[in-house]
This record gives sequence, structure tokens and C-alpha cells, in this order.
Amino acid sequence: EAEKAAACGEAVDKRAASSALVEQALARKKASSEAAQSRAATPVESEPEKPDIDALEKQLAQAQSKLETMQTMLEDARAQQADNVEKLERAVTKNHDRVKRAEEALAEARKSLASQTESQSIE
Repeated sequence: EAEKAAACGEAVDKRAASSALVEQALARKKASSEAAQSRAATPVESEPEKPDIDALEKQLAQAQSKLETMQTMLEDARAQQADNVEKLERAVTKNHDRVKRAEEALAEARKSLASQTESQSIE
């Protein structure tokens, strides 16, 4: 029984040591995370971030292309009286909304860029 107690004690010690190591690692991770957040939270004096017009234009073009593809697939499915017409109708609606959001984001970015340019030319 002494051997069992010793083995049990060793297992408890190993678990405690493992637990302590895990807690130390978590504490280090939390500290580094908090430090990173505090660095990110401190405002840096720089000009306002410009919207990425090129990325937004690319996103819009991709959305329009996908919408066109879905519309063609829907027309084909309707012509063939396929079973997936409803599914394609939902996909077309979803992609139409995606195009609309992309157009709005691009318009907002252009508006923002124009107002930034205007305010910089005034200064």
C-alpha cells in the first residue's frame, strides 16, 4: 500500500506541476495580449485611413460576375424545369443583395475619400 500511496502522490505532484505550467503559460499569454491591446488602444497621430477603392471595386466585380452566373443557371434550370429552381432563386436573391452591399460600400468609400481629399486641400 505504501507503493500505491507513493505512486498516487507522484501522480498528484505531476498533475499539480502540469497545472502550474499551464497556469503560467496562460498568465504569460494574457499579459502579452493585454500589452498588445494597450499598444493598439493608444491612438497614433496619423492621417485617417483611406478606404481601399481597388479592393472594393474588385469585390463588386466579383459579386456582379457571380450574380450573372447564378442568373444564367436559374434561366437554364427554369427552361429545363429542373428541381433546383427554388434553390437557384434564393442564390440569385442572395447574390443580388451582395452586389447591392458592394455597390453601397464602394460608394461610401468614394464619398469618404472625396471628403478626406477635400478637407486636406482646405488645410
